[in-house]
Amino acid sequence: MADDLPCPEKALMRSLELYEGHLGPTIHTMTKHLPLRRIGIFGHVGTQNLGDEIIIAAVIQNVRSRYPDAVIRAFTFNPDDTRVRHGIEAFPIRRVDSPSSKAVKSAKLEGIENEPKSSGSEHKSFKESLKKIPLLLGSLKAIQSAFSSIAGSFAETAFLARSFKNLKGTDLLIIAGSGQLTDHSGGAWAYPYTFYKWSLLARLLGTKIAFVSIGTSWINSSLSKFFLKSALSRAQYRSCRDESSGKQVDSLGLPQRNVVVVPDLAYSLQLPASDKTSNGQNNPPVVGINPIPFFHQNMWHKANQEIYEKYVETQAGFASWLIDRGYSVRFFPTQLRADPPAIQDIIAVLNRKHPGLSGQLLVDPPVRSTDDLIAAMSRMDIVVAARYHGVLVSHLLHKPVLAVSYHPKTADLMARMGQAKCTLDIEDCTLDALISRFTFLESQRKTIAAEFELRVPFCRTALASQYDQVFGLLEQTTV
Repeated sequence: MADDLPCPEKALMRSLELYEGHLGPTIHTMTKHLPLRRIGIFGHVGTQNLGDEIIIAAVIQNVRSRYPDAVIRAFTFNPDDTRVRHGIEAFPIRRVDSPSSKAVKSAKLEGIENEPKSSGSEHKSFKESLKKIPLLLGSLKAIQSAFSSIAGSFAETAFLARSFKNLKGTDLLIIAGSGQLTDHSGGAWAYPYTFYKWSLLARLLGTKIAFVSIGTSWINSSLSKFFLKSALSRAQYRSCRDESSGKQVDSLGLPQRNVVVVPDLAYSLQLPASDKTSNGQNNPPVVGINPIPFFHQNMWHKANQEIYEKYVETQAGFASWLIDRGYSVRFFPTQLRADPPAIQDIIAVLNRKHPGLSGQLLVDPPVRSTDDLIAAMSRMDIVVAARYHGVLVSHLLHKPVLAVSYHPKTADLMARMGQAKCTLDIEDCTLDALISRFTFLESQRKTIAAEFELRVPFCRTALASQYDQVFGLLEQTTV
């Protein structure tokens, strides 16, 4: 079989063969027919993004409804988190360095003085001597970098060998939605390379691959495009969750441009009827605001303090306007790591500019899980959301939503639901614009809710058909 493989697969197979002695028995590329279906769910999840976790929950739910006895295994950023959240076996999709190796990577020759103080004077003298010979110092740095690269290469090969064993026996690997086709976080060697290497492993093992309702974000480098094109080309099924993602995937130049557009997988999550409740007629109506850390210095891919502060002030002013209008307001996150700092800054501005108003904000039990998020949003009457899945869950719950779009994917999502007029580009998100668009939405509340009741079932039907196609791959012979 190895002789028939393309060059990348041959190289990977050779690396695994060289390393296999460290892990035990010889690795074979033939998979055996298994009495139970073994389905893998792959996602860059485990980063406290509840929108992405809803996608994983929806796929698990749909696998169980069709294959109650299936063995489901996940491949994620954070397997420990996945096991706890979803109750399934999970493995890592990337190598995580040990603390000691991280220390080696971050160590600098100039930092030798951090060694024990007993020999501090000698180290200081040595360091000063090195500085007098720049070429020698540069050479030592190059040697250190070379050793780190060699160690990293060996560690990566070891990780690939373990991943090969973890994936072995999996009949179908579902790349589960979200905006995973991107290089804006970590560059080409993060998301794109991760897909590339796992597509090679799946090819070697005969595991079917399906990119299902996948989304794109920024893809900048040529290397990223090569990795993603190679991975997508090896898949037996490909679909994108919105038109802009479909166009971006087409631009990669796949051999067969058969990428279809199917709604986000989160629409396939079945909610208990009780989750579509409202705040109640006897209480003030509740507006839920889902902000993002737009241009925050630590939480955004670009940093601009002036833009961030302007955004925070606008959100605080909008909350103040809503409270004056008789609404109760609740800020809520969907990204549990990135959103809370923005929420705290907005409330701080409220305290400073409108003393006493922050005390009128609703504070429910903290949102820590997808169930918490859905329960909190079910008690809202209107939603103003910047996060993609903050918008989408509003659709699921039939809640009128004003979408503040920081990426075309959100505008596409709202257009699909007939709500382009309730979308505001984040670049145009002034207080006046927010008030104007919210006032329009407010006047159309019943019509919008009715529209969601009609359109969400169409999304579910499209997704059910897609699941039928994807699971149909299991009926094909795996070798």
